[in-house]
Amino acid sequence: MSERRYTAFHEGAHAVADHRLGFVCLGATIAPRGDTLGAAQAMDGWNDEQQARDSLTALYAGYCASIEAGEDEAVARKGADHDFEQADEVLVCLGAAETECLDVAFAFVREPSNWRAIELVAAELLLHEVLNGDEVAILVAIADGEGTRADLGSVSRCPPGRLQLNGRHARPPAHTVGRCRDDELQSADGFSAHTGGGRVAAR
Repeated sequence: MSERRYTAFHEGAHAVADHRLGFVCLGATIAPRGDTLGAAQAMDGWNDEQQARDSLTALYAGYCASIEAGEDEAVARKGADHDFEQADEVLVCLGAAETECLDVAFAFVREPSNWRAIELVAAELLLHEVLNGDEVAILVAIADGEGTRADLGSVSRCPPGRLQLNGRHARPPAHTVGRCRDDELQSADGFSAHTGGGRVAAR
């Protein structure tokens, strides 16, 4: 499997997790930009322990999906470095163990309905490079047997290579999750694009 396909699974899993766990998924892209291989964006944040744990599941989902899709663990881990950095901050607040939270994220990704949705979103990313949040929601519904491809025609597509945020980046904080080639931080459209899939607040 190519790096592009692993990136589609990584970003697709972040998008599906954000949608399933009640965060506002703004979309995902596998269009490379600078050192970034792709990104997923969501309006999220947490106010209690369950939301914090769900945030960890969403952060780790990209890494877990890459491994489930067959990527070497060390390569998947490097691609998710920033996810893990962001997760470390939440783990400290919770007093939780990384291994326990990773187990939960792997269970989320491996759950058959979630894996079907991740595969479908990844396939669409490979076809179109970018999906907005409405498209992700419809694809998840299709994977669940509750939607059809005709429903995709009712939403506007993002221009290829560009993820539109529709100005929804005030409160709660918008975050970008990106899978990158190396450890250098890049700025893109007012969001911090970053290594390996970390979730970084817009400034």
